[in-house]
Amino acid sequence: MKRQGRIAANPLLGVQKVSTQGVDSHRRALSDQEAASLLAFKANFRSQHPELCGNAALVDSAIQYLQWKGLSTDSEGSADKLKEVLMEIHDSKKSELDGTWLYRCSYRRSRLTSSFGDFFYGTALVTLKDDVLTVVSTQGPPEVNFSGTFDKGRVMGKMGISAISINCDGVASKDKISLSGQGQISDGTFQASLVFLR
Repeated sequence: MKRQGRIAANPLLGVQKVSTQGVDSHRRALSDQEAASLLAFKANFRSQHPELCGNAALVDSAIQYLQWKGLSTDSEGSADKLKEVLMEIHDSKKSELDGTWLYRCSYRRSRLTSSFGDFFYGTALVTLKDDVLTVVSTQGPPEVNFSGTFDKGRVMGKMGISAISINCDGVASKDKISLSGQGQISDGTFQASLVFLR
């Protein structure tokens, strides 16, 4: 734009790219001992509560949800907490999609000079009336909501995460709902995907 005579000086001339090389990441692979402990916890829980373990992906996500909240599977009462989460979801099933669901939200916010992405977990109440699907979060760091249409498994509508609202679409079945969308925000773009399990 400076070459074209539209601006007098480049406002980004002094901005340097941030180097992320050598920065410690909080994510890492499990050690052999941690992996063995997690597998033993899952096997023990499944043997004690087979009625809650019909959906293996839900059990795994519920464990990840509790770990994300800071609970270790080695801690006292971790199996009781997992049972509590799964019972809430199991007991709330009213119809094809109605009830409480566990979700994971992954998002990326991109600006002109930077990009940031992260994820979080929560629970949400899903309601299907006629062909209108609504989702309202019941637990989780920011407010998450969705309103749209449901037609033969396909879902289309508006997703809200905190103060950001974007168009999204996806699919829904009796055990999983997957939504994704992207939209323009005042200083860039916002992309998000929500995966609900029960």
